[in-house]
Amino acid sequence: MGPGDRPGAPNRISAGTFHPDPEGRSRVIFHAAVNPRNYPGLAVTREPGDGDPAPTGEDIMRGGGQG
Repeated sequence: MGPGDRPGAPNRISAGTFHPDPEGRSRVIFHAAVNPRNYPGLAVTREPGDGDPAPTGEDIMRGGGQG
């Protein structure tokens, strides 16, 4: 997430997807072709498995810089 990210005005890039194991755990390493200083935050959304890369679900976790 970049500065000012909010519902209706997202400032995000996708860093990929992951799927937790049956116990709900995941080990994740994200890669993105941008300067991480421009996107200091992280938001994880729960998405349907419909192949649409756009974030449509609610944030279930946020962290890092001011979003």
